[in-house]
Amino acid sequence: MVPAIRKSIDNSGTGTSSASGSTTNSSTGLLTQVEQKFKETGKLHLILDTMMFEKTNTEVVKVDEHSYENMRKTRRIYVNSDVHKEILMLLFNLIVMENGVLDPLYTDQFPDLKGMKDALFILSCHLDRSSNREIAKQLFCQESLNPGIQELLRLLSQQFFDMSKYSIIKVIGEGAYGVCSEALVKYGSDVTLNKVVIKQIKISESPKARSVLHDIFNEILILERHCRDERVSHLFEYGYNEGFYNIVMYQYSASLGSWRRNLQPSTSNTRIHLLLNIYKEVLRVCQVLNQRIIHFDIKCENFLIEPLPGVSLETVNNPQTEIPPFKLCLADFGEACVYRNDKEANTTRHRGTESIKPPEMLKMDLAGGMPVNASCDIWALGCLLYELYTSKMLFAIADVGEFYFRVLKSEELLTEENKELLGNNEYLIGFLEFVLNRDPTKRPQISTLAQRFDEVIEKFKKDNKKDLLKAKKWEKNRKMLERKQYEEIEEENIQSKKDIDIKRGIEVVDFEESKQVFKYFNNVLFGGEMNDEEVYKRGIKYVMHFGEELPTSLSLTAMNYPIPKTIEEMIKLFSRIIEVLREFVVSKRAVYICGDKGYMPAALLVGFTMQKHYLSEYESYLYIQKVCPYVRLHESVLSGLKYFEKNPIPSIFSGNDKLRHFHCLCGIVDIVLTQPIDEELVRNCRCEADGKECCPNRHNGCRIFLETMKEKSSYDAIFMKWVGVKQKNVVGMKNLLNVMNVFVYSFFLYFICLIKIFT
Repeated sequence: MVPAIRKSIDNSGTGTSSASGSTTNSSTGLLTQVEQKFKETGKLHLILDTMMFEKTNTEVVKVDEHSYENMRKTRRIYVNSDVHKEILMLLFNLIVMENGVLDPLYTDQFPDLKGMKDALFILSCHLDRSSNREIAKQLFCQESLNPGIQELLRLLSQQFFDMSKYSIIKVIGEGAYGVCSEALVKYGSDVTLNKVVIKQIKISESPKARSVLHDIFNEILILERHCRDERVSHLFEYGYNEGFYNIVMYQYSASLGSWRRNLQPSTSNTRIHLLLNIYKEVLRVCQVLNQRIIHFDIKCENFLIEPLPGVSLETVNNPQTEIPPFKLCLADFGEACVYRNDKEANTTRHRGTESIKPPEMLKMDLAGGMPVNASCDIWALGCLLYELYTSKMLFAIADVGEFYFRVLKSEELLTEENKELLGNNEYLIGFLEFVLNRDPTKRPQISTLAQRFDEVIEKFKKDNKKDLLKAKKWEKNRKMLERKQYEEIEEENIQSKKDIDIKRGIEVVDFEESKQVFKYFNNVLFGGEMNDEEVYKRGIKYVMHFGEELPTSLSLTAMNYPIPKTIEEMIKLFSRIIEVLREFVVSKRAVYICGDKGYMPAALLVGFTMQKHYLSEYESYLYIQKVCPYVRLHESVLSGLKYFEKNPIPSIFSGNDKLRHFHCLCGIVDIVLTQPIDEELVRNCRCEADGKECCPNRHNGCRIFLETMKEKSSYDAIFMKWVGVKQKNVVGMKNLLNVMNVFVYSFFLYFICLIKIFT
């Protein structure tokens, strides 16, 4: 890196003009700039890269839409849209490897320096043209598409990201690569869920500049693959919009670095055990890196904290026990690397914050420098322990030359001052000497590191016998605190939820492409208008339709539902048909959901997703948009769906007093009861094993009914669940389609049979 500084300065020119018109020495000016920027970012390689490209002519001749259209007409590739699409698919399959990672043969952070074309920049310019946006949609909606290609498409065309649903409140931080802002989602009433953080990174303006998208894609790849892993910061959505890449994430309470800096000084045994237990959690979280990920920037600032359920911010900021009052997760994968094998794990790029770089990375620019790998993270974990314990950086950089000498040449990495800040504790000093080995081949793996640190904690316990009992209860107490998230609801969250105006009218935002069919889950598909070709091709027999009579010539079992005009009507309708949809999913029968107004199928699936995955309406909406990225639901619909978060629909045998409607498996017959089903009367049929006399239907057992269900509905159950109700409890049975086919008739007979048997 030192030679790189000199090279950058030597190539910068002969001089610069001061405000007074005099000429100053260029090296002095540049070094001053480097020093100032280095204090802000702590990443010397980023500063030098930026300075290098500032001296490069990066002007791009922009072609207006009219000129582009004229040029487009002269290219034979655009004559046939299928040929155009296949060529783009070929390019994407070359750029994105099978595991979703960008292929280094065709992409790089600095393509111009390596004599490569910036393929990502060119594709972005191409797909963002209005003439090519339809092709991008078709590519995105292809089934069995490599998830990595879908993720890349979201970052190449701004039609897949809707920034209008966010309102930025304030900037909360500026990093080396972008700006982080606090934002509000413009709909809904739950303040705690609707606050998000948006990380914005300016796009590259030239194919000769650093490829920003190359690094952002790696970060998105990791966050997307681990979106359900609590050890990784939670990603909501991402996309490209108006010159910026946007990454929308959950807003955590604070970073571990800011928490440690604000922690009141203390040398008590409780405080020491608290910090040791936090580091133990850090090592647990870092186990996620064993999934072929190298972070390259592990420090306290890149760990985010969230209070445990029922724990106040005051307790978090001033803990009185040795149990961490918060959860930890790892964030900021902007420098990270994903690899398939040991060869791909090696890199010759400078990554991460300067003060935590290991010796081998600092020596890469020197003669005999070697590539670096995952051992960089082990070195950084040693630096993090010192930072966490003392609230100071181990290798604080006051002078760059002194820093290089200490890390590369000094006899002792830990100075007497460092040891004194560690309380001259032999266990911690020994652990750091074990981790901070200048030879990367002798550094331990993360799992070995965790085992070694457990030994350190055990030694602390022996020296502090009075705290031994508390230490033994550490894991048990932590699990008890975590269970509170299912048992307690904070009063402030209850007060923050406002009542929903169910009388409010629904405003409509239709699908852009009403004929397009999207796959939601297994055999559940949805779209706008009825698409006979797709339904026939997929062998779908059931259709849930919103609007007037279903316009089709196919022989189908159709369920027509009215289009609600108010939120109240929508809630009542969805409360009834979500259970029908659930039965389709459970029985694995193909169903197509469509409607005269394209927003209704999407709204139904948002409500269903809320019930199925216990998500908020915001997260469920994003889930649907991952399937169909240009679905747009109006604020009135989304705020109405908030009802299902507050009032989840119980299962059919929940015993909830509010549950009155039941459906047959095809959803055609609606059975209305005055009282819920008594669970004590529910029984499984065993007529195959014990004979017909054990079956509630003693006439011919369940065999004929099961065979009928299998033939009509592909329902392959091996036994039936019977339930008895009192006759006075049955209000009536309503045929929703006014169709009485064999299946409905048989269900009707068996239900009447049940009533007679149990009354």
